[in-house]
Amino acid sequence: MRTLAPVAFFAALSVAACAASAGASSDPSAARVLTVKGEARARSAGAAEWKTLAKNDAVPEGSEVATGAESFCELGFFEAGKSAVRLQADSRAVFVSANPVRVNLLSGRVFSLVRELKKGSEFQVSTPTAIASARGTGWEQSSDRLSVFEDTVHLSTSAGQTEDVPSGRGFRIGPDGTLGEGFALTDEEMAAWEAFRRAAARRLDDAFSSDTLSQIDQNDPVQDILQNKDAFDDLNDQDALEKDKDKSQDGGGGFQGGNTVGTGG
Repeated sequence: MRTLAPVAFFAALSVAACAASAGASSDPSAARVLTVKGEARARSAGAAEWKTLAKNDAVPEGSEVATGAESFCELGFFEAGKSAVRLQADSRAVFVSANPVRVNLLSGRVFSLVRELKKGSEFQVSTPTAIASARGTGWEQSSDRLSVFEDTVHLSTSAGQTEDVPSGRGFRIGPDGTLGEGFALTDEEMAAWEAFRRAAARRLDDAFSSDTLSQIDQNDPVQDILQNKDAFDDLNDQDALEKDKDKSQDGGGGFQGGNTVGTGG
């Protein structure tokens, strides 16, 4: 008899799946590391110790992230849509919040890719000299310049100046927050952006579709159950045999092998 095995198996599978799902959604506001090249570290708000970052690591709100020389780190944001930032080499930034997305760039440069932003939300990157915000666009930013690659970015400087910067254009920004001269982006800059955009978009889609937060690994209870289904079946088969044996003894007969119960003569 195997009637108990499917019940036990699927009941356990359901419980494990619920547990895995609950664990996956425990911090939906956390950013997720999409990829790392070289050295990237993070530390939680108020913490002194830095942690080395790897692909798929969660980065909670309030965390500071830093990259080393010849390195970069991409973070994905899924709470308010599907967006990403790439911290370039020798950069530091604080991931302030997930919805709206707010990133405070302390030093260095950052690429920003905004996609499928939820209605009413916004994506904002600030530096000591200016704040750039947009919906569904892409740009590169540092404390001394802003380059826009897609759509339009609203720029507000610490000197009180504002500018809507269109695609293919950029502005230099003085240390006191004053806007400098505008400039056209070069073919090399556009090509670098396009390479980032394609790679980041693919990584965002992969992370979103596979639900990175709850992907199955060797420690996942669902995977453990799937790998041990035979053990479930064996245990339940043994239980069924024992019950058949008990029934045969209660009826005065003898167990004659298989699942056949003798009635006595």
